Formats: sequence, structure tokens, C-alpha cells
Amino acid sequence: MKVKTENIFQITEIAAPRSKVYAALTDYKTFYAITGLHAEFKADKGSFFESENKKVSGYFLASEENEYIVMTWRHAYFFRGIHTIVHIELTDMDNGGTRIHFNHIGVPEEHAGWLTKHWKGEVWAMFQAHFAGIMEK
Repeated sequence: MKVKTENIFQITEIAAPRSKVYAALTDYKTFYAITGLHAEFKADKGSFFESENKKVSGYFLASEENEYIVMTWRHAYFFRGIHTIVHIELTDMDNGGTRIHFNHIGVPEEHAGWLTKHWKGEVWAMFQAHFAGIMEK
């Protein structure tokens, strides 16, 4: 079966240091507290994860603390056996915040639209709101 794919590339700015953003992406309890999306994972190389009420699953391929995360990623809506790659790189901003460079590689074409909206309008928006609230206190 030939699958047409697209990449989703987004840059998001978060009002928090890289260590806090990295922790939110690699600690399932923090991820849940921010997003309200069920998650079960330990961000160690080769570790299996499930998220978003078990609709999302995959494996952590590589990471460097406070720097980057790479994982296989699949959604229950994808054709059976189709996995994508998620690469997240964190960089410092001059104001003390973090810039997330997000690349979701090999997304099946028919899912790219709603996934683009989901990442930007839901996941990253929840991160921004959460950390903006903390930074204001």
C-alpha cells in the first residue's frame, strides 16, 4: 500500500525555561496536568508510550535532556501499522522562554489537516496558557 504523506512543521514560543518545557513533554503527570489528555509514558530510549486516552501510541527513539525528543508516533485513525516520526527541539529565547521547533514527519495526507490544528490549536495552546499563568504569578 502506498501512503501519501506530509510533514507538519511548527514553531511555538512558551513563556518558560527549557527545563520546564522538557519536563512537561517527558513527564506524563505534568503532561496530563497541562493538557488534560491521558498519558502513560517514561521518556527513556525505547520506551513505549500511550497518550490521549490511548488513541496515540509509539516509542521514544532518542532524547537529550532539555534539548530534543524524537519518537515514533501513531494515531488510532492511521492505517494499521503506520507510524510517523515526531522531532521536538527546544531552544532558548532572549526573554527566558523556550522556542519549540516541532516537526511531525510522514503524516498520512488525509490526517495532516486536523493534526496540524490539533498540535497548534490544542496541545501548544494549552502549554502556552499553562506557562503564561505560572509566569504571571
